[in-house]
Amino acid sequence: MIDNHTDGWESTTKLQLTPGGAPEKHIMHSDKPFGYKTKTEQSINLIVKNSATITHDEHGKMVLEPGTYSKTNQMEFDPFQNTVSYVFD
Repeated sequence: MIDNHTDGWESTTKLQLTPGGAPEKHIMHSDKPFGYKTKTEQSINLIVKNSATITHDEHGKMVLEPGTYSKTNQMEFDPFQNTVSYVFD
């Protein structure tokens, strides 16, 4: 099991995957604790020992089987404006 504060890893049974306080939230939850390590505000590593579920208001739930996952947010580059922005669903 992932120990809290060991090499930056934390454990929980519920985690908001959307950065900041975004109104459309992807929430990951499990009956048993799962490990996570925040790399940046936009990137999180996950270790799921039991199944976990990601829920969202606008689409069906996603079930994650045991395994190692990496969550990142999609970025979009506008070559005409020379800007980078994050893409949210």
